Amino acid sequence: LVYYGKRYKNGVPGDGAETTLSELKAVAFLTKRGSTQCTVSAFGRDPLVGYFKKCMCVYRDCALQDEFCDCPNGLVYYGKRFTNEASGQGAETTLSELKETAFLTKQGSTQCTASVFEEPRFEHIRGNNVLDRNENRLGKGNVTAFIKDLQYTAFEHPPPLLNGNNMLNSKEHRLKKNLLLGSIKSIASYQLAFKIKFDEKVDGWGSVLHFTADGYNCCDFGQRVPGIWTYSGSTKLHIRSSTATNGNNGCDPPQELPLKTWNDVKIQVLDNSQIMIYYNGEEVCNYKMGGSVFPSDRSLMVYGGDPWHIAAAATIKNLHYTALAPTAEMRKCMCVYEDPNDN
Repeated sequence: LVYYGKRYKNGVPGDGAETTLSELKAVAFLTKRGSTQCTVSAFGRDPLVGYFKKCMCVYRDCALQDEFCDCPNGLVYYGKRFTNEASGQGAETTLSELKETAFLTKQGSTQCTASVFEEPRFEHIRGNNVLDRNENRLGKGNVTAFIKDLQYTAFEHPPPLLNGNNMLNSKEHRLKKNLLLGSIKSIASYQLAFKIKFDEKVDGWGSVLHFTADGYNCCDFGQRVPGIWTYSGSTKLHIRSSTATNGNNGCDPPQELPLKTWNDVKIQVLDNSQIMIYYNGEEVCNYKMGGSVFPSDRSLMVYGGDPWHIAAAATIKNLHYTALAPTAEMRKCMCVYEDPNDN
């Protein structure tokens, strides 16, 4: 996956230290799978007008066992090669499949051998007493900490299943950081509608609503379906809805919403990847995102606001998440001859 975004940390168009991947992802960026030219035309649009850009390749297979992995300035994952663990053959693992089992990491180019990484070891531990009632010392350099009483157990009370037609039970909801409202099944072609009243503007991204399939922020497929924030020092909305080609796709209306008054917001995402935004019944953003939309019937966690940002200083009500009719795209038929000599 190639990330296309801000090259330098400071200034416009920028100079000084180059951004890390996390710093590049902290502002607007685009993604594209596979080898590509690092240009605006290759990615379809400019995510950050006026800034110098660069591309960062997030992962690729770099070496097999006992070979050399050329990965300057990158993070090397060492783990399971094949999806079929019993036979050790078959399809090669993707990065996400490799990370589902034991793995180790090392920064920079390295030999792909057990001696370099120290072979992963497996040990069964009990979730209700992970450290066996002992303290565990954590330390690196001059920093040391101790942990104890570590437990890993199931939710005693899982998040409630929300009703898309009345997600807040006809109540007003004050936005708060890291507040899980509940869970809901995803809809490929959906409408999200709500009313919002801002008290003031906040510094930094202000979280309004965040629907995520895996409980993470950004920017894999399904991590923002949708996600809504306010820009720093503004009531302008940053609205994202993942597609298969860009986990941070979306459409940002240019208008700010007024303070101290209720505003109607409506987001529509169609199964042809068209996104449309309406404020108080008026269309304010319309964009063909490209790539397939997130599929239906997947479990989503719904935050208002999310764990990764401060909450917007606002109250919401009349929150509805409902299905839209599938789009009726044009079709055609093609007659294919099996025999090239057949007339």
